[in-house]
Amino acid sequence: MAERFLPLYLQKLAAGTTAIFAIGLLAWLDDSLSALYSFPGGYLTDHLGHKRALLIFNAYPWPVPDRDFVRTWWAVLVGAAFFISWSALSLPATMDLIAQVVSKTNERWACRCNHWCGGFEMLGR
Repeated sequence: MAERFLPLYLQKLAAGTTAIFAIGLLAWLDDSLSALYSFPGGYLTDHLGHKRALLIFNAYPWPVPDRDFVRTWWAVLVGAAFFISWSALSLPATMDLIAQVVSKTNERWACRCNHWCGGFEMLGR
């Protein structure tokens, strides 16, 4: 939820052209890290199973700074990179867990519901 408001926060922290650069860099970080870190997350999920993978991804604390202590735009970008990396690593394990929990009769409903929420196209195998 807070990731939606990061561009506005960056706009308030940075000034002028620097704000445009920071917001563009945030968008690039979001796209590239989400694409890159999903591969190792999927590999670990396939080899360890979704339970162990989620345990590892959620037990390792990523140092995301609190916005009250961060007063520079570059520190916000560093914290956002950690958060985006963590969520991209754990996404394959979460999707695998959902695919195994949802029964075959509810699979179509889950796919539609996920599509309505803006998610990916298929949850089941």
